[in-house]
Amino acid sequence: MKIFAQIIFILWAFCGSDAAQSLFQGGPLLQGSGEQEDWMGTYFQGKKMGFTRVQTRWTPEGIEVDSTVFFQIRSKSIDQSTTINQKT
Repeated sequence: MKIFAQIIFILWAFCGSDAAQSLFQGGPLLQGSGEQEDWMGTYFQGKKMGFTRVQTRWTPEGIEVDSTVFFQIRSKSIDQSTTINQKT
């Protein structure tokens, strides 16, 4: 019974906090600020064949996302490289 009361108290305290209100109302916790860059490797059958780069910027007008996907494959002894860029 004591643990149950502690859990109820923690839930009550969290739901009344400013952080919880911001989270549930789409406040600053979900809006972000500045910019963020993420890199990821692209693998096929355990071998690296390329990478993906995603850059996210929060602006007053909205969120801008720039992404680049690069991969290189070998087909019939010929290297083939492809780069895809997208800006939204």
